[in-house]
Amino acid sequence: MDIFVYGTLRDASIRDAVLGHAVSRVTPATIRGYEARLVRGHDFPIIRPFPESVTKGEILHDLSEEDVYALDKFEGDTYDRKDMTALLQDGREQTVNVYVDCGIYEDGGPFDLDQWVSNMRHGFIRTFMGDRGFVKPKN
Repeated sequence: MDIFVYGTLRDASIRDAVLGHAVSRVTPATIRGYEARLVRGHDFPIIRPFPESVTKGEILHDLSEEDVYALDKFEGDTYDRKDMTALLQDGREQTVNVYVDCGIYEDGGPFDLDQWVSNMRHGFIRTFMGDRGFVKPKN
C-alpha cells in the first residue's frame, strides 16, 4: 500500500521508529485542495480542505500490512485513511491513502515542517510517541 504523509511522519527518524525500519522508497508529492494545519493545543497536524491550497508531503511506497497497522496505531482512532490523488513531481497522478482527521480537532493554524522540527519535535517525541508506546527515534 502507498500512503501520503504530510506531517510528523515526514521526519524519517520518527517514521523509522514507528515502523521499526526505514521505508525503501519515498517519493515527494503534493495533494491539491488541502492544507496541513496544526491541531490547536497540540504539536501535530491534520489535513483539511482548503480549495486553493497545496499540501507538500511524501508517498511511502509498498508498505506491508504490518507497516499499515503500525501507522494506524500511531495515528490513532481520530484519523481515517481515505483515498486521494497525489501529484508527483514529474506531473503524474497517483491514488494514495491519506490520514484525514475525523473532524474533532480545532484548527491551530498552518503547519510548517521546518518550524515544527525547530520548535515542537522534541516535545512531540517525549509526550505523544511515549504515550502511544513507540520507541524514541535515534536522532
